[in-house]
Amino acid sequence: MTHGKHRGSRALMGLAALGWTATLHPTTVWASDPVKVLIKDFMYEPMSLTVKASTTVTWVNRDDEPHTVISDAGLFRSGGMDTDETFSFKFDKPGTYRIVCSIHPTHGRSDRRRVTIMNGAKQIGLGAAATIAALAVGAALFIASGAYDIGADDHHTKLVLAIIEELRERSISARADAIDVPPLADPARIAAGATRYSALCVGCHLAPGVAQSDLRPGLYPHPPNLAQEDTRDPRRAFWTIKHGIKMSAMPAWGKSLSDAAIWDMVAFVRQMPAMSPATYQELSSSHSK
Repeated sequence: MTHGKHRGSRALMGLAALGWTATLHPTTVWASDPVKVLIKDFMYEPMSLTVKASTTVTWVNRDDEPHTVISDAGLFRSGGMDTDETFSFKFDKPGTYRIVCSIHPTHGRSDRRRVTIMNGAKQIGLGAAATIAALAVGAALFIASGAYDIGADDHHTKLVLAIIEELRERSISARADAIDVPPLADPARIAAGATRYSALCVGCHLAPGVAQSDLRPGLYPHPPNLAQEDTRDPRRAFWTIKHGIKMSAMPAWGKSLSDAAIWDMVAFVRQMPAMSPATYQELSSSHSK
């Protein structure tokens, strides 16, 4: 008789403790199959679960008092579970399932005691979000560390260089395609472009008969040698000269030159690979700036 009173008093103490701890925020666990939930001190550990479909959840009674595990929607119902006895159920359908104990109804009344089953699409979405968040945190930590050498004399890794080049090409293509190209074959336009090119560009991009400069070796990324590069697309050339390239030595000449002057330079650059050094010198000195 004394033993029964003792067990009853422990049950009352457990229910009283439950009323206090139920105000705590639940711990949500992302778990894989199989999953165990402990019933201890009239509490569930963890208080809530988020698991994938087809996961089997096993409840283990660690109390000296019997408990049951019942879905309030009638999905499943265990028998009375004595100390160390278990009950298992496999959750196949996505949804949220609240659990109660029929012996101690207060034990299972809180909405914190639940199992949430995620469908495949939501699992993938959460996984993608977690991956993106992890990558963002990793990138932020890497940037904050200062480990990446931004000096122009330390070249990019192959991966970084490939990403930058792809970004540059796609960015220019997306913006240059709608540009209208004026006539570019006028000799006077080509000569005017040669004069401006000689004054503004030859130190970086060289020219016929100009194979090196003091400025060019220290530039990174290295500017193209336009005396040897066939500039077929005038729209890309115009956009690049006008707007420049971020984080390179290529300035936005549109800040100081008119569109007409930039088209003069495009007209010249398209002809330059076929020019001799003598022709270049003649053209570049035949017009004043």
